[in-house]
Amino acid sequence: MTLDPPAPGGGRPRLDGRSRRLVVVGGAICLLLGLVVLAVVVSGGSEVSDDSVSRGPSNASWLAQVTTAPTTPAGLVGAWTSEVGGRVQLEGFGEVSAKVTAADGSETHLCLLAALTAAQRAAGLMFVTDASLGGHDGMVFVFDEDVSSGFWMRNTRLPLSIAYFDADGMLVSVADMDPCPDAAPTCPSYAAGGPFRYAIEVPRGELPRIGVVGPEGATPDRRDAALELVGPSCPAL
Repeated sequence: MTLDPPAPGGGRPRLDGRSRRLVVVGGAICLLLGLVVLAVVVSGGSEVSDDSVSRGPSNASWLAQVTTAPTTPAGLVGAWTSEVGGRVQLEGFGEVSAKVTAADGSETHLCLLAALTAAQRAAGLMFVTDASLGGHDGMVFVFDEDVSSGFWMRNTRLPLSIAYFDADGMLVSVADMDPCPDAAPTCPSYAAGGPFRYAIEVPRGELPRIGVVGPEGATPDRRDAALELVGPSCPAL
């Protein structure tokens, strides 16, 4: 690098045009690295760490391997069929194994009914009256992309609780939902606290049992739990 001679009276030597450009680029790189380090430091907290769990799949290829219980001509009407692995199957639905990591790092392994298609997601737990859900821990709804709308309770017989999770499997929000009378002209919608990719419904009040719980048993806040979908079948009871 060639430097110009010092200015009269001393002082730093002046850089030519090429040198000045190199100094500017180098300064920008240093500034960018500093911002990255700062972001890593600030991102720490008491929530479930992004590095502490494996994320639930987004459009996981193995979801196509989920076996769906046969249906009757009546369609998806909340009817139960044969028993498999100690659990009774819900007509028209399959099941998946999953894991929820709570705010304290504890893990709860689950067997969930799976609503993967538009028809399954539209029906959900409508008309189901068995609070044990045939031995399943709940029902998971899996969407192909982020969703901002909420759930409602038309034709739903059981009071339910719902937990919404984002595309990374991190908790968005929770809500308790009441059945909507068949004669009601409209039903309320229970919106999520933000865009979500997955939702789990359980009988009302059972979210803590599946690991969706805040620190020291408190009501969970955003990112206080993480969902991981594990595989296309559940271990036998």
